[in-house]
Amino acid sequence: LWPGTTLASAPGALYERPPADSLGCVSLSLSLWQGRIFSIKAVGPHVWTGAERSLQIRDARGVLVKEAPGAVYSICPIGTDAPLFALSAFPFARWLTSFDECAAGQGNTVHVWTSGDAKLKVWNASKLDVHREINIDAFVLAMTQVDDQIWAACNDKKIRIFNTKVAAPISVWPFPQLPLTFFFFSLLQTFKMEKEFEAHSRKVNDVVAGKDYVYTSSDDRAVSAWQTDTTTRVCKVRVPPTAQLSFTIIAA
Repeated sequence: LWPGTTLASAPGALYERPPADSLGCVSLSLSLWQGRIFSIKAVGPHVWTGAERSLQIRDARGVLVKEAPGAVYSICPIGTDAPLFALSAFPFARWLTSFDECAAGQGNTVHVWTSGDAKLKVWNASKLDVHREINIDAFVLAMTQVDDQIWAACNDKKIRIFNTKVAAPISVWPFPQLPLTFFFFSLLQTFKMEKEFEAHSRKVNDVVAGKDYVYTSSDDRAVSAWQTDTTTRVCKVRVPPTAQLSFTIIAA
């Protein structure tokens, strides 16, 4: 299921086309109870599928590892391995390479964000449990990572931007066995919504991060491009009279 494979979904089923030239497909036989599949993401050794009735996490053989009830419309893995800030007042402080319990042993994948009915969940990518829940006044239909932010496309015409930063524990030389995480975690508010703005005149169906801009599509038959730092619209293109549900950037 990993690099070189192609995934396709249908009601109650997920199919894999091998990376070879063969056109044959292998069914992973997802439970029909899961319903329509809205989002598929490969995260480390697992495949996450979000559907109208549940979130399912499976291993490379298609074996169900974990299932959580409730609709899941979008899945967004978040990766980072950079410290958040430096404290010049502590000249002997050094950063730990493993920050926050969610990052331990995960390489670049720290969290997985999922969206459901008026709620976002931030999952621990290694333990496969919910690290944080965020209640919002809308349904998030799509998400994308933009640097240290999540841009969320919502059914109430808005884009909501969330902070993905996590507090980084430090240890003070020469006592690395005494990290001061209990103090510095309390100083940093994480996973908070930083901004929201009305992006379209109808629900926003998809949001995709490009090289220089973020692109959104909507039922209002428009595709817009936004500056990431100022959230200023730089371009708006009208499309044929059909609902624009999803799109992919081919070249940027």
